[in-house]
Amino acid sequence: MSFSLKVSPAVKQELEQAYNWYAERSDKAAQAFRDEVLAAFDLVAQHPDRFPLWDDLVRRCVLKHYPYSVYYSIDERVVNILAVGHNRRCAGYWKP
Repeated sequence: MSFSLKVSPAVKQELEQAYNWYAERSDKAAQAFRDEVLAAFDLVAQHPDRFPLWDDLVRRCVLKHYPYSVYYSIDERVVNILAVGHNRRCAGYWKP
């Protein structure tokens, strides 16, 4: 059974910025980036416990072909996408 996904406006904005960066260089790369992020979202919704804990409550799914990770938490039957961050960016930048 699949969990539902909750993606905040801040994460959507972060994704748009990354997509636009790739689109300036290659439409094909931008579309592939988007596809890989959406596939990661589907995967964490289907198997939320599959990826290792990054800290006590947050898990991390590393993208295969792009230097980004999806950070998420699980709350009952909801996967909360907390960030889609570049792997060189300081981890936890999105925490309050």
